[in-house]
Amino acid sequence: MKRTTVTFLAVASVALLLLMAMTANAEVININNADFEDYDADGGSTRGNWHVVNDWDEEVPNNNQVYIEDNGLTWKPEADRVLYFNAVNTAVNQDLSHTWSSSDSYTLGIIGERAGWWGTSAPTSFKVELRETDGTVLWDSGSLDVTNTVTAAAPYTYTGTGHIFNWTIDASTFADIPEAVEDSPLNIRIAHISGTPYLDDVSLSVASSYDPDVNEDGEYDDLDLQLMLSNFDADATPGDGDPAYNQSNLDALLAAYDPSGGDGGATVPEPASMALLLFGAIGLVMTCRRK
Repeated sequence: MKRTTVTFLAVASVALLLLMAMTANAEVININNADFEDYDADGGSTRGNWHVVNDWDEEVPNNNQVYIEDNGLTWKPEADRVLYFNAVNTAVNQDLSHTWSSSDSYTLGIIGERAGWWGTSAPTSFKVELRETDGTVLWDSGSLDVTNTVTAAAPYTYTGTGHIFNWTIDASTFADIPEAVEDSPLNIRIAHISGTPYLDDVSLSVASSYDPDVNEDGEYDDLDLQLMLSNFDADATPGDGDPAYNQSNLDALLAAYDPSGGDGGATVPEPASMALLLFGAIGLVMTCRRK
């Protein structure tokens, strides 16, 4: 293959990486059936409650203790389906495609509320865990009390915003757990503690806390971009070198990129600016090849 062809392919690859990275911000980690709308009808139902929750592994001491509730507004403020537990020691969990890094920062959210038919005098609570797929717990929300999140009688309404849960989780703390192994795939687990909680709309996203000042001169500019691109390895991890010149760190650099030589904080470029930055990056790569 001719040198010019190799050069063109290298430049084209860099162009594609930049176009992908410039549209990136926090990455949404896919959770299948995160809104608990899907069920397996073959698993049967009891009074409008489906027994099999698709895409989640059910942890139940006996059958028919984890349900998808499908009774519309009868027992809750919103008509969509929800997950609920009907016994102690029940839970659901799901393996995720994302592998954790100590530079990750996660945003986790879930809706939790008391079932309308469950009396307000009885405590209702649940918890959420981020784990490795072998069961090693990396983060635990602790008990989440949702006893008074819904009015006592129909038509049911929320009593405030206590049903909305959001956390920011710094993955650097995972390294303090002796059993934790960085770059292991994540698992999310939702577990019953007391009462009958209704659960809905689980979400998880990740951003890197990596400082993209590659040459450590206090600026996020062309010099950083040149170093990043000339050493780029999409699959690199922090263990392969410090820093790792990988996709997530390229995303972080482009989010902070300031060609004027500032100290970051620039907004992600609009399409026209993206094109200019792309051609500039191609020039940097070709310059590197000539040296």
